[in-house]
Amino acid sequence: MTARGRAFAAEWRLTAALTLALTVLLSLTGVTQRFDNVLYDQVLRASPRPASDALILVVIDDKSLAEVGVWPWPRDVHAELIDQIAQGRPRAIAYDVLFVEPARNAGEDRALAEAVARAGKVALPLMVVTPGANGRAFDLVEPVGAIGRAAAALGQANLQFDPDGVVRRAAPSEQAGERRIPQLMEALIAIGNGRPKPKPATTKPASLEAGLVRATPRLIGFIGPPGSHRAIPAAAVLKGEVPPNLFTDRYVLVGATASGLHDRYATPTSGPTQITPG
Repeated sequence: MTARGRAFAAEWRLTAALTLALTVLLSLTGVTQRFDNVLYDQVLRASPRPASDALILVVIDDKSLAEVGVWPWPRDVHAELIDQIAQGRPRAIAYDVLFVEPARNAGEDRALAEAVARAGKVALPLMVVTPGANGRAFDLVEPVGAIGRAAAALGQANLQFDPDGVVRRAAPSEQAGERRIPQLMEALIAIGNGRPKPKPATTKPASLEAGLVRATPRLIGFIGPPGSHRAIPAAAVLKGEVPPNLFTDRYVLVGATASGLHDRYATPTSGPTQITPG
């Protein structure tokens, strides 16, 4: 190799080393991730998609609280709401309200469990508490008694926050010992697609000490800003003002949007002055 060739090779090796060092530095400082996030946000905002007609929201909003009563509602009210929705034969229902403690009146729990069983296609949320009690890595807190047993599926609603506090992704499932816990929306889709209900938990306390194993989070394909999906007040459904066929063959998500009643998050499409209900 000529002297000129050796000099060129040395210069190329130096350039490659500097490039590698710069790449590692940018990765460690999170600069590339921030750039990716900004690009992702801009693409979502610049190319909004129409909301799917396959999904409809039934919201426990301020209007519903004013008409039905203060929160928490008696469980026989939730039972009536599920019955009203189920009349329309929806594809599946995700009822995003926690029922992890028994009601004061045991009859309310029975009424709700019976409504969930009659509907037959209801996904309910469970709580994943970390850390758990008595030194456990986590605890699973399921809907109480017959209510949980009547559900077609149980799911978790954990989210992942990026360093800037924005929610852009969610894990489709978490592994708790021997048990796979789907995200609540994954459970909803599974019910709608006719997949069999997972077998009951057989997780032993010892296996909980290992901690949760979260599946690789996926970017959420946000449709648009808050209000993009069709939403119906729960009070209107309870009063019979909504024709049952509106729910026919649709995925129905029931959840809270009332002020002070629910969690709100910054998302790529929520904008600087808006936050999105969970």
